[in-house]
Amino acid sequence: MRYLIFILLVGCQKIEMRLFHSQNKSSVTRLLVFTGESNSGGRGANSDATSGEVAARSSVQIWNNNTSVFENLDVGTNNLLGHTGLESFSSSEHSWELELANIMQSNGQVQYLVKTGQGGSVLTEWNVGGSYWNTMVARVDAAIAASGISNIVFWYTHGINDRIAGTTTGTFKARVEAHITNLRTEYPNCKILMTKHMTNNGNDVYNTVLQDIADADALTDIVEVTGAGVQGDGNHYTYSGVKVIANNLFNKMISNGW
Repeated sequence: MRYLIFILLVGCQKIEMRLFHSQNKSSVTRLLVFTGESNSGGRGANSDATSGEVAARSSVQIWNNNTSVFENLDVGTNNLLGHTGLESFSSSEHSWELELANIMQSNGQVQYLVKTGQGGSVLTEWNVGGSYWNTMVARVDAAIAASGISNIVFWYTHGINDRIAGTTTGTFKARVEAHITNLRTEYPNCKILMTKHMTNNGNDVYNTVLQDIADADALTDIVEVTGAGVQGDGNHYTYSGVKVIANNLFNKMISNGW
């Protein structure tokens, strides 16, 4: 009987330690940076969201790309600024930030966020010294200075526009690896969490090499997009699809202790 009681107590202790550890991970101070192509910026319809989701919320402090200050996330007002190709959708679309705010609000926590994505972009447009690179660095550096947070985690999606441009798998892999190297040179020890791509239009052509890149780097990981709804164009996610991916990204980040 004592032996059985001992096992139960040890089992309970393990469960308690695991829960406590998980809660601690979710409160790590980090600066999130959304980057890549259009799915990092928007395309989820605000009209499908609840009134509470599009109201101003303090659970995400977003860097205003126009005024260069952190402020409460206000979907439809300050969540899609300075993103090439989506200027006309700045009041009507969102990306992962909406569900991120839901998650943080439910946890009673706050997350600092900078958005740096550019619609229609291919990897060669993100070379060091180029306009997209310089814009990203300027935003992130200013946000670091304002927040004092130096632990950087990138939520990153790229590949659909490279697929449209006909970039070969090998070339795409080399360019992603070079981009990650450039990010690490600029922000040493930054973590990079990538997304795979939907099967529509053959957008999953790079998924295997993206997984290979993640497997080879302890500070890089990747999430699946299975079950994420896709819009009729086959290249962008629906409101519910964006939520699925945001949860996958957040949960992977927390499980990694980032």
